[in-house]
Amino acid sequence: MVKSIIDEGYNFYMAYKITASERTNEKASDTETKALLYLMNFHPRKDDIDFFVIDFFNDVTGTNCLQDEAFDVQAKGKNNMNPKQLGRALVTLFKNYLSDLRFVDYILFVNGISSSSLLKDQKNILRIEDFAPKAQKAIVEGLKAEAKKKTYIQQDLICDDKIENFLQQISFVINDRTKEEYIRAIMQGEQFVIDDSDLYLQKIFDEIRKTQFAKKIPNVEGITIKYLSDFSKFNKHLSVNEIKLLVLSRLLNKNSLTESVPVSFVNYLASINKNAIEQKELIEDCSSKIFLMVYDKNNGSAYWKLFGDIYSLVKSPQCIDANIEMIYQLLPREEILAIRHLDRNAVLYFIALVKDSVK
Repeated sequence: MVKSIIDEGYNFYMAYKITASERTNEKASDTETKALLYLMNFHPRKDDIDFFVIDFFNDVTGTNCLQDEAFDVQAKGKNNMNPKQLGRALVTLFKNYLSDLRFVDYILFVNGISSSSLLKDQKNILRIEDFAPKAQKAIVEGLKAEAKKKTYIQQDLICDDKIENFLQQISFVINDRTKEEYIRAIMQGEQFVIDDSDLYLQKIFDEIRKTQFAKKIPNVEGITIKYLSDFSKFNKHLSVNEIKLLVLSRLLNKNSLTESVPVSFVNYLASINKNAIEQKELIEDCSSKIFLMVYDKNNGSAYWKLFGDIYSLVKSPQCIDANIEMIYQLLPREEILAIRHLDRNAVLYFIALVKDSVK
């Protein structure tokens, strides 16, 4: 029997007003991109996150595929933040905590925290109890002072009980990774034979930052929404799959995995007995299977492993004159079988994409 919506406590008329949408400088933007990639690759519930909402609820907000729960992040590019600064930085997270929308995690992502504020300076993920008592008090004072300045926070809700409960739910995450480490995490830690690899991976990071920054441009200040999922109406989000495809496309030196059929695969098609319609259908089928491979969260390490081995083979002296079928024969069979979405033709297509991208 379907449960009553009223019995479940749903409110069809809850309202959430978008406030404090902002443009940031390059340093802050780097931190926001690292915050996004932290959610994507290192958050304990990363597999539940499918979309990243940019400069809407907060700097970055991850949501699940149903768009009904949110992982909220405020990012601050400042180094060595003191407790009062941390408290002031929590204000948008506090606003979201007080809202009727379903926020399931609250993260303050920072470049550094004053070591004198902490009981121990050993972790990159801190809870309020990791701060010295004097620092905890200063965090509360900073949050209260900032919240009282905000017209979008109901003033009678700025009370000790709510603040205490809110602070128990906050994670203070210290950014301790480089740009290239965040990109390698997308690639499941695989090492590729790419010239100037660190510089190249930094460029990929910058491309993600540029894509993320473009999502900040649409102005939504003052808009009121009823449901968490309403963010999807405003073109202010990126999907996990978009970012994976962007990374893979850049590694293949292509603007898009679908921009053209690789020449090496065209040559293969010429060698098999299929008419033009059958060839078109085969190309579409291969392309579809490769997208399924990339989209499969449970298969990430397998497809990056396959990509890395194909790349290494294509660059090796033994494969200078090899066609895609010859390279296929050199791949470990178990690697191919590990990716359930691919058949022989789809693997050949993937080899062709890599082969044609290598100069």
